[in-house]
Amino acid sequence: MTVTKIVGDTVRRPPAAGKGRPRGAKNKSTVKVKEAFEAAFESLGGVDALVVWGTKERSEFYKLYAKLLPVQITGDKDNPVHTVNRVELVALSDDS
Repeated sequence: MTVTKIVGDTVRRPPAAGKGRPRGAKNKSTVKVKEAFEAAFESLGGVDALVVWGTKERSEFYKLYAKLLPVQITGDKDNPVHTVNRVELVALSDDS
């Protein structure tokens, strides 16, 4: 929270007001937790152990994997993502 001081007709702010962390800078705690999980992952057997667990617990494996997928899917200008805006129901013919 930036504290401002009104002096006469002007608003004075501290010299470093609004600077904060630079865009894209990582939170130190988050970095340490991720590093700890990576170390634990390797200590528990790494990818080979993950494959064994995923084979035994497919449902849990895919739930976890789904959380790692991007939420927003975008295409590029040469291959845009197409969406279906309308679905039409068509009567099936009985010509069997």
